[in-house]
Amino acid sequence: MDDPAFTNDSIGAILLYKCQPNYYINYTYMLVPTNTSSGSLTQFVSVPIFPLKKTMELTCSQDGNWTKQYPDADIRCYHPCMIKLPTLVNAWSDFNSSKNYSDANNQTLSVECLPGYEFAFNKTKQVLTCAASKWDDRKLLPCYKVCLDPIREAGEEMTVANVTANSVNTTMTYACTEGHHLNTTEV
Repeated sequence: MDDPAFTNDSIGAILLYKCQPNYYINYTYMLVPTNTSSGSLTQFVSVPIFPLKKTMELTCSQDGNWTKQYPDADIRCYHPCMIKLPTLVNAWSDFNSSKNYSDANNQTLSVECLPGYEFAFNKTKQVLTCAASKWDDRKLLPCYKVCLDPIREAGEEMTVANVTANSVNTTMTYACTEGHHLNTTEV
């Protein structure tokens, strides 16, 4: 943030604070849960209620105190990656609202699917990158529910197809070797 040119401290004087490019004043915000499904971990992120502002004025009031243009504002500039995280479904991240994220160094977050969920076969961890003044979630894949039971090994004289998926409704195919048959008699 640029320091204001302080030349006058009389009543009615105005100081103008201005953020550097790609930074904004987070002047009004609320905490929003990123996941509210039953039994899941809940993470809260700070989300601006109003459009982000690049400047803020402080005015010398009648009582001799400096008053802020936006009373709830920090007199601090924030990068958008510090304020808003994309919605994560069935996942959590190591987002820390007190960390100074920006796209200057392609900073990243670790995103991990909740237990019982994966984004690809046996894969639960992804990376989210701060780029172009926002979190780039174009490559972030959704986490889907998986079968938690271990895959049963094929019995004697039996084979099982190569396992490439374990999402709900996936079918495993077992086959008897030549000359053998399944006993389908009900007990």
